[in-house]
Order: sequence, then structure tokens, then C-alpha cells
Amino acid sequence: MKLKFRKLVERKSAFTLVELLIATTIFALFISVLAGSYLMITKAQRDTNEMRKVYSEGRFVVDEIVSALRGAEIDYSCYAQALVGEDSPCYGVNLNEMENELTGTILAVQNSEGKRIVFKADGCEEGGCVVLKKTIQKYSEFENMDNGVWQASLEDGYNLAVDNGWQVLTTSNVEVKKVYFKVRPALSTSHVPAYVTIYLSLAGASQLREEINFDVQTTISLRDY
Repeated sequence: MKLKFRKLVERKSAFTLVELLIATTIFALFISVLAGSYLMITKAQRDTNEMRKVYSEGRFVVDEIVSALRGAEIDYSCYAQALVGEDSPCYGVNLNEMENELTGTILAVQNSEGKRIVFKADGCEEGGCVVLKKTIQKYSEFENMDNGVWQASLEDGYNLAVDNGWQVLTTSNVEVKKVYFKVRPALSTSHVPAYVTIYLSLAGASQLREEINFDVQTTISLRDY
């Protein structure tokens, strides 16, 4: 009986220490690869969400400007006042005579309701632009007054700045690195359509690279004023 029990015990197989070490190493490698893949997928998803956020904000700003341009005319009087040094919301625009265009961080148009709509990028020198919008209503103080006076109009539904009537179009969630507008031709010309080019360069935080960059550029054709 003892002999049979001894043989039965001797026939039982077991893992050796070397086999256990090899199995543990393979399992650890598998877990590390799995964890690395999971982290990579998580970072990629965060990057995708960040890209959507940057794209969404860029498109919102462009759509807001394009919407204002529909049926509007270039407000050349605003640019003319600024170029001769008069007080004007278009102050800071540059005249490129060789290219026959106006360039800068300011865009001014007049819509079909007689309102002057001004877009500008502020704070770009400090490294982070803020895109602003201002709507100004033209009205006459006296009925027999030929030339109207431009006055800031606070429109319902807009998140306006406290002191000067500027509506902030961008948020702090996305960095706006560069903004410029280009108007061609530089002077009002009869029967020649005006073209407005809008350019924005935005950036967002990234998990897989230094940063997420997204550039938006579009050109709109409209009437001159």
C-alpha cells in the first residue's frame, strides 16, 4: 500500500521555479503592453476631443463673421477715417497700395439695416488674441441732419463687455495665436465686388504632441460701400 501511494505521489507533475518565473514575466509584459495601449488610446481620445473643441471655436468665430458679411457692404468710411488719423473704430488698419488692399486685425462692414459691424482682434501682441465684435447703430440727432452719428448699440442676446459694448467671440479654452483680415480693393470702386479674407490660427493642449494647431482661412465676396 505504501508503495502504491509513493508511486502516485511521484507521478504528480508541478511547476518548477523557472517555469513560474517565465510565466510571471510573460504576464507582466502582457499587462504592460495592455496598459500602454490603453493610455495611448485615452490620450488619442483626449486629443480628438481637444481638436473638436478647437475646430468648433474656430468655426464659430468664422461663421459669426461670415453671417455678418451676408448682405453687407465694406464700410470704407470707417477705414478712411482711421487712415487720416480721425477717431474711428478701424484705427490700426494698414493700407497696402501695391496690392490694393487693406490689412490688419480690424474688419468693418455696414449691413442692410444701416448698422456698422466691427470685428477686431485684441491682445495679439501679448501672445493670445481675443476676437471681439461691436454693433453700432447710425442715427440722426435731428430730423434735418444729413450726416448721422454713430452710436454703440447693445443688442439683446449678446454677452457684451461691461464698459465698451464689445462682444467677446472667443473663450479661454482655446488659444487664438493669430488673426488678420484682408479687404480688397482698398478703395470703394463702382461695379467691382469687394473681397474679404478671414484668417485665424488657433491652438489647443495635446496629450500626444506639443500642441494642436488649427488654421482657418476663407474669402468672401460682397458689395462695396
